[in-house]
Amino acid sequence: MNIKITDCTIRDGGFINNWQFNDECVKASYFAALRSGVDYFEIGYKSPSSIGERGKYGSLTDEFVTSLLNYSDQCKLVYMVDANKFDETIVTHDCNSGKTPFKGVRIATYPNDVKRALSLVEQHFDKGYEVFLNLMTFAEWQEEQYAILEKWKNKHYLQVINFVDSFGAFIPKDISSYIHILEKLGFNKIGYHGHNSLQMAFANTIKAIEEGASHVDATIYGMGRGSGNLPI
Repeated sequence: MNIKITDCTIRDGGFINNWQFNDECVKASYFAALRSGVDYFEIGYKSPSSIGERGKYGSLTDEFVTSLLNYSDQCKLVYMVDANKFDETIVTHDCNSGKTPFKGVRIATYPNDVKRALSLVEQHFDKGYEVFLNLMTFAEWQEEQYAILEKWKNKHYLQVINFVDSFGAFIPKDISSYIHILEKLGFNKIGYHGHNSLQMAFANTIKAIEEGASHVDATIYGMGRGSGNLPI
């Protein structure tokens, strides 16, 4: 299996410094990812104007990223949006319009926002993006949310569905269980985003790959929210 890797250092690591990265650091990080064979580089969030003060990597614009990087499709640029914060102030150009450097969008959703998230998946797919769905705090999802995912007819729109160990509390047997749940719900392109509170991010990621995950996340030196992520 060809495992795809997303470097989410700038997006997830931004929780540490309010997305106030030095531009030269971000450029160096991107080109290191490109040279290392990383498939996707998540450079931050697109956020609504009402969200308050964030550094520029927490409130991205297409124009800023285009001016920052000489980007390559060998390491595709993606951004994240939160389903529960998305509004019309977030500008989303068609992917092939020539007005955006981004090839993909990651839609993050908590259990109560799953219907909104699926609508956003469809909207971004229709604009030509590779779309990822990140199921946050996946240990808290219940049968009600599982049923919504199972009934959704457009699973083929997704590049991958990622289940997220937001609290860093999973162990390898949990990984197996959750992958099997997603498979039973009808998903066949599954990814894993781990946090490292128990220092299990690496073991859990290996287990996810063994169980058939096609996509995994990591960050430079493990930088990320809370105890951090899998070190890339």
